[in-house]
Amino acid sequence: MILKKLSAAAALLGILALAGHMGTMTFSLFTGWYVLDLCKGLAHLTLLCILIHGFLSVCSVFFCHEGASLTYKRENRRWILQRASAILIVLLIHLHTKAYSHMATGVPLSPGQSVLFCLSEVCYIASVTIHVGTSFSRAFVTWGWVASGRTLRRLDAGAGIVCGAAGICGAAAVIRFFLGV
Repeated sequence: MILKKLSAAAALLGILALAGHMGTMTFSLFTGWYVLDLCKGLAHLTLLCILIHGFLSVCSVFFCHEGASLTYKRENRRWILQRASAILIVLLIHLHTKAYSHMATGVPLSPGQSVLFCLSEVCYIASVTIHVGTSFSRAFVTWGWVASGRTLRRLDAGAGIVCGAAGICGAAAVIRFFLGV
């Protein structure tokens, strides 16, 4: 259970860093204001936390068999969404990084690149917000901070609303930036 708790702590710290990164980038895409050190610093902190979280999660499930705990009810839809979104995040992180590298360099994109990056970014943002929305409350369960099913449902609903709003704002900023809409 120690690995799960460490993974949950890394995930919660990563969510906090992600909120800062996503907020500054969304604001930057809407306004044109861009501070490279702030945006990259938050991105690197987020990535570090996610790498630690991912590594510890894989270790706890595959090597310590902590994924079959009775503490967690088997919820197939949630489980599938968590794993599928995590896989998409891993697959799209390179395009995500590449999409914004031109912001720092000022290199313009061709129309085809703009459309590709816009589509990949919308998918990336959807994957991240779905993963956080479906996983957020589980960190609180792991730490024993959620005592009832009612509290868990409220936490899930709140995370879903916040992640949905963040996803919509992020996707709108991406579409506006890459397609000029």
